[in-house]
Amino acid sequence: MLQLLKRVINVDKELKDCAEQINHLKLKLNEKRKSEKTYFESKEIKVPTKEFEVKVKLESHSGKVYGVNWHHDSKHLFSIAQDARLIVWDTCSKTIKKSLNLSNSWMLASAVSPSGTLTAVGGLDNLCTIYDVSDAFGLTPMPKEESESDQGQYILQGHEGYVSSCKFLNEDTIVTTSGDLTVGYWNITKERIISTSEGHTGDVMSVCVDPSSHLVITGSFDSTAKVWDDRTPKKWMLNFAGFHTSDINWLNNITFFKKKKTVCVYVYIYVYIYVLLFCTSVHLFPNKRSFVTGSDDSTCRLFDLRAYRQMAIYSNRTHTSVQMVDTSVSGCYIFVDDDDANSIIALNTLNTKEVYVLTHTQRARRMQVSPSGHALATGCWDFHIRLWA
Repeated sequence: MLQLLKRVINVDKELKDCAEQINHLKLKLNEKRKSEKTYFESKEIKVPTKEFEVKVKLESHSGKVYGVNWHHDSKHLFSIAQDARLIVWDTCSKTIKKSLNLSNSWMLASAVSPSGTLTAVGGLDNLCTIYDVSDAFGLTPMPKEESESDQGQYILQGHEGYVSSCKFLNEDTIVTTSGDLTVGYWNITKERIISTSEGHTGDVMSVCVDPSSHLVITGSFDSTAKVWDDRTPKKWMLNFAGFHTSDINWLNNITFFKKKKTVCVYVYIYVYIYVLLFCTSVHLFPNKRSFVTGSDDSTCRLFDLRAYRQMAIYSNRTHTSVQMVDTSVSGCYIFVDDDDANSIIALNTLNTKEVYVLTHTQRARRMQVSPSGHALATGCWDFHIRLWA
């Protein structure tokens, strides 16, 4: 009995010691958080003097470029534009490897599969259409039931709103976000939806994925970013709310037209223009433990998944809405758009300062860093695609 009492007393003492240590660590953590800004500002960070330059300009589209996606070989590039064409480019020779006529010109989203043989597009037709482009790389394409060459290999139908973004998890699965406030997970070959993530209260505008860890991160007009696991997509794991302050929820009012399936061309065109001008963007950081968001509140923010908190705030110099974000492969730079100056701004990740300005003749609507990290592709409203290095 005495031994039992001694054990209880010892456990009680250990618990008190642990509580004291926890309180001490909390105080140190709060002090560290308060000193973070001063620490970064005091650091002298060397910036390379050599500026980004336009190395290649691709000219063939006859409409505003709304999507650019790199092939995994960092040599070929996929683009979609308002001329209702999808082009596969060889960026080294500046030649077109393949050109497809899309079903309509109101496209918002595009993606390339991990193998590079499939490409997906989505837009105001509420569909995600997947094309086989194997023949562009000298491979034999999959057989199709339709003889028409520009017919999609697979057509994923099920969203009640426009498809705003899409990303491949693998060759058989793709994730789509929509104006119907949902995130869809699709079996490509069976052309059916596997599951749906619901939880956003605004149009879901962007998605980034990490297949190795099953992470899916979405950004929405409700000013939040949510983290999901594609194995259990019914409930989010983390909800980053209360950081962005953009207020564009009025767009939800037009959901009535979409759900009632009323044909309203003017409403769709209005949505299309608005979405292209004010879209929320999310991008996974190279370390796969953080992600970056861009919003209509003129800020770009870096969040850490492990700490479940905001790490830094970035803004472009004209304080216009941030519609696109991307990062260099090293994580040294964060790229954001600046519509007022028709440019892309490169920001230093650590000190949040502007490093480079990539100037365009008109709005640069899409961008993506190549997998090798050697080039940045930007799609512009002047119908051209520029490769910066």
